[in-house]
Amino acid sequence: TSFRDGNAEIYVMNADGTDPKRITHAEGYDGGPFFSPDGTRIIYRSDRKGDDLLQLFVNNAEGTAERQLTDNGHVNWGPYWHPNGRHIIYATSKHGHQNYELYLMDVESGQEERITYHEGFDGLPVFSPDGSKLLLRTIEGGTYFRRVMPVADITG
Repeated sequence: TSFRDGNAEIYVMNADGTDPKRITHAEGYDGGPFFSPDGTRIIYRSDRKGDDLLQLFVNNAEGTAERQLTDNGHVNWGPYWHPNGRHIIYATSKHGHQNYELYLMDVESGQEERITYHEGFDGLPVFSPDGSKLLLRTIEGGTYFRRVMPVADITG
C-alpha cells in the first residue's frame, strides 16, 4: 500500500521496488494485501465508504477484476488465503468491537463459517503451508497469546 498518488492504493512491483503497477483505483483506504498461493489473485481490505468499517475485496494480480466479498456494518480485516486458493480466513467485528472472531469464506460462493468462539480478540490468522494448522493472535483478559489451532478439512 502506498500514498504515492495521494490515496492509499495497492501496488505490485518487483522485489527491488522497480516497475510499480497500481492495482486499486477507488477512493478510500486499500491495504493489507496478500497474494493467493498461485500468485494470480490478491485479497485485501478497504474503507471505500470512509466510515472506518473495512470490507474485503479480491482482485486479479493485474488489478482488472476487483470483486467485493463483504458489504456489512463490521470491520473485516486480516484476510489470508488457505493453501487451496479457494478459501480465505479473516477477522470480523460481527460479534462486537471487543470480540473479534475468525471466519472462513469460500471466495467463489461467499459461504462463510465461524472458526473461533473466544471472548476477546482473535485475529491476524495465517495458515500453515499444508493448511492443517492455523496460527492466530488472541487477547483474553488483557493478555496477548499466539495460538495454534488444528484445522478440519475444508477443501471439500
